Amino acid sequence: MEQMPEADVVLDTTVESHFIPRPFRVLRTKRETHDVFTLELKPEDGSPLSFRPGQFNMMYVHGIGEVPISISGNPAKPETLVHTVRAVGGVTFAMRSIHRGDILAALPLKAHQIFPFAAHRRLAHLRGQGGQRFVI
Repeated sequence: MEQMPEADVVLDTTVESHFIPRPFRVLRTKRETHDVFTLELKPEDGSPLSFRPGQFNMMYVHGIGEVPISISGNPAKPETLVHTVRAVGGVTFAMRSIHRGDILAALPLKAHQIFPFAAHRRLAHLRGQGGQRFVI
């Protein structure tokens, strides 16, 4: 069997990716009801996260998983990211036990970054049971 030549792999770390989660420190937690809580987060790198109403983040809890959470903060105050969450599954139950000073990872998702062709169109983003994604 013929040997394949080894290829040099170079990773360019100078390019900022919109698909790499950013770490956020928990500034404050507030229990709203028995199953609803609010987290106030500050980006660890100090760079504000601009957002518009209706946008969301993929929130990551290390060792547990990820979940999409709508941003409920004030777009005029991008230095603080606020999420009000209802504990309904494994990831959100784990998020409920997060404390001030803990770190969460967030991947800011904006439809025009994921689907540049759909910037001014309506679309549905469905995720199948096995993780398959469909865009309609």
